[in-house]
Amino acid sequence: MRPSGGGAAGQVEPVVLQRGDTGPWVSLLQQHLNRHALAVEVDGIFGSATDAAVRSLQTAQDLTVDGIVGPGTWTAVTGDATA
Repeated sequence: MRPSGGGAAGQVEPVVLQRGDTGPWVSLLQQHLNRHALAVEVDGIFGSATDAAVRSLQTAQDLTVDGIVGPGTWTAVTGDATA
């Protein structure tokens, strides 16, 4: 998440992630997936294992299963209603 340009102080807007993305946001996602017992390597690479874990979480949470980590998936993985 990154600070939003508007709204309440401290409010965040989601970073949308998908297969092929890399970096610290992917690492954060992977850490959260591991907390849900969806074992993935925390390497900052949104590859096939992370994609499969995201899709598994989306299925379990009755979300659209598309492998894209948008607001709904962030909320499900973090438990943060501001995600």
